[in-house]
Amino acid sequence: MEIIKGTILLLFVLSLFSLFSFKAPNGMKAMGALANAAVASFLVEAFQLYVGGDLIGISFLKEVGQSAGSLGGVAH
Repeated sequence: MEIIKGTILLLFVLSLFSLFSFKAPNGMKAMGALANAAVASFLVEAFQLYVGGDLIGISFLKEVGQSAGSLGGVAH
């Protein structure tokens, strides 16, 4: 039942995003900017945390990656 509720909520949110993108003035630009910001913070997190921290073993880079990942807010 939880999977069905989660799927319905996901479809609802995606439909709101689509409605905003297509009907709001400059909606596509706004959604693109939000997507670019999310990708930028997650890219820093992935590289610093997993490559620099876990793979190479530098604890400072791991902390930087964790800090960058926490900037994602609700999206993360």
